[in-house]
Amino acid sequence: MHPHCFLALLTLLTLLNAVPATRKVSAPWKEIKDLKDPYVIGIAEWGVSEYNKNVTGTNKLVFQSVTWGVSAFISGTFYELVIAAKNQSLTIPPEEYKLGVWDRFLTRLFMRLIKDDGKFV
Repeated sequence: MHPHCFLALLTLLTLLNAVPATRKVSAPWKEIKDLKDPYVIGIAEWGVSEYNKNVTGTNKLVFQSVTWGVSAFISGTFYELVIAAKNQSLTIPPEEYKLGVWDRFLTRLFMRLIKDDGKFV
């Protein structure tokens, strides 16, 4: 192998290892392809409104968008969404939060809303 080819290959491998890992999804979870689907948006908006019912003061959130999400069907559909939302009373840009919702025929259950750490849980 030519020295310059070896150096180029080594540089490429080093750069690939430096790139942060993407969110990995395993069964039974499936990545949501259409993040602008009105049903997915509705679940995210509902989850933020449920969160806002349980907080007091200036910690209420305003939903902006869905940035990533997965779902799994287990006696209903579980949604793990990463959403962009901003604090209603602050002028800072939107931050990412993980939202967990269980959606079953005619019922929804709010599971959690926490700041996103970049890892799929």
